[in-house]
Amino acid sequence: MFGSGSMKTTAGVALGFLLLMGTLLSPAQDLESIPVVRHEITKDVSVYQIGLTGVFSNMTAVRTSEGVVVFDALMFPQIAKRVRARIEKDFGSKIACLINTHGAMDHTGGNVVFEDVPIYGHQNVKTELTPPTDRPRPPMPSPEEMKKMLEERAKRNEEAKKSYRGDMREFEESDRIMEWARRSFDPANPPKTVIPTTLIGDRYTLRLGGKTFEMSHNTPSYSESDIITYIPEEKTLVIGDIFNSGRLPSIVPLQPTDLGSWEKLFSGYISKDTTVEHFIGTHGAGAITAAEIREQFGYLKRLYEEVKNLKASGKTAAEIQSLIPLAQFPFLKTYNPYFYGTGFSIHNANIESLWNHIK
Repeated sequence: MFGSGSMKTTAGVALGFLLLMGTLLSPAQDLESIPVVRHEITKDVSVYQIGLTGVFSNMTAVRTSEGVVVFDALMFPQIAKRVRARIEKDFGSKIACLINTHGAMDHTGGNVVFEDVPIYGHQNVKTELTPPTDRPRPPMPSPEEMKKMLEERAKRNEEAKKSYRGDMREFEESDRIMEWARRSFDPANPPKTVIPTTLIGDRYTLRLGGKTFEMSHNTPSYSESDIITYIPEEKTLVIGDIFNSGRLPSIVPLQPTDLGSWEKLFSGYISKDTTVEHFIGTHGAGAITAAEIREQFGYLKRLYEEVKNLKASGKTAAEIQSLIPLAQFPFLKTYNPYFYGTGFSIHNANIESLWNHIK
């Protein structure tokens, strides 16, 4: 189990934030050119994927007889507005409410588009979006640091291309995103922050239009505000950023992390027979299989044990990073190239986070 720890800022985390923030200030035509792809999970549940790479968060829509319940609001209000209109058109119904799976800005930046409906989120979302002075937001890199990180990302993508056999357009899109970030990022002009109107604790059940939304606080895992939502009528579990298809699980958020919460989710819904048929993460196409979650959880457990043993032997985090290369996990090579390219930084940051927290 991890200790409380302090807020961490890594190059990978900062760059991810930059890439997402940068697009917010890009020209409208750039935002309009990003494709929105609908993935139907069931008759009443669809995931709206933003772009081809899955670098963007997605939006999940669940139809009820009283309107559509939406999970997460993206980073960019301009795109959130587009997707909201698309959802209402596809389902022939208005939005009833919004649920934030956690407080990361790439999931709450578009909350402003949903100010006219109830917004649900864990009480820690408010803390994460409006941190007190003793827990300031991590400092943004200088233009020179940002340029260097973008160049390093481009190099990793070039390496990943050599072994990838999928759709190369995914690389092209990630390159476009990096370019938008490079020319558009403006930390002095942040978007409007909208806090959920209903802040929940450990558990909260919403019954609406013949559907049940059983929200539970599963944290700290990816963040301190993670909630997972089970919809029994659809046999669907929305798990936020805790696990996502085609990308490494990240234990380097801006909040302390506890592997026990990953275990709780895994043992409660994955490792034994349950009624869950559909698992939905909040990036890319959304749907993730139980088999892939097992692989990702296995990665976390193995990494935890190896870092624990190596730290006990006196190894530093940097030494351990060289001793546990990402190549030891071959299943990752089938992943989306953008996230395989960034996986090197996520993997190393995971090691650093574990090293800092393991006593």
